[in-house]
Amino acid sequence: MIDGVAGQLSLPLAPQAMGRLPPAGTNFNDTGSHYYEVYETSDNRYLAIGALEPKFYETVLDRLASIIGSRPLSDWTKIFDVAQACVSPVLELDEAVAHPHAVARGTFIEQHGLIQPGVARRFSRTPGAIASAAPVTGAHSDEILTELAYSSAEIAMPRNSGVVA
Repeated sequence: MIDGVAGQLSLPLAPQAMGRLPPAGTNFNDTGSHYYEVYETSDNRYLAIGALEPKFYETVLDRLASIIGSRPLSDWTKIFDVAQACVSPVLELDEAVAHPHAVARGTFIEQHGLIQPGVARRFSRTPGAIASAAPVTGAHSDEILTELAYSSAEIAMPRNSGVVA
């Protein structure tokens, strides 16, 4: 499961690399239903609670004896570490990459100067690998615009004005 989630982190890892990552609690994956919510803790961090299954939902409700915002993230992490509930701290990307579980599994790798999810499916005889570095922003703009039948002049105009990198 952690490997699949790591693959989904490609979306926030790219903006982080560009210095444009929105703060936790404001992005597209932070909330949305009664059984999945992100709560701010007293130390201005976030705790995600995802309790889709009834047994997990009941466990969460039973364990929440006080308002999440009244305690720091470390307190909530300790409370739920031993519970059979889908509750986890919302880690900063650097914390997620350095988390002992992620490190032990090799979930993230540094390649071509960037931290990125490793290959999620790992087979002993045919291990996957990242073949090349991600292209820089705009590396393929001309090719794409040419394929879309833009003329050289039409390609130059948005590039010169900074609309296309």
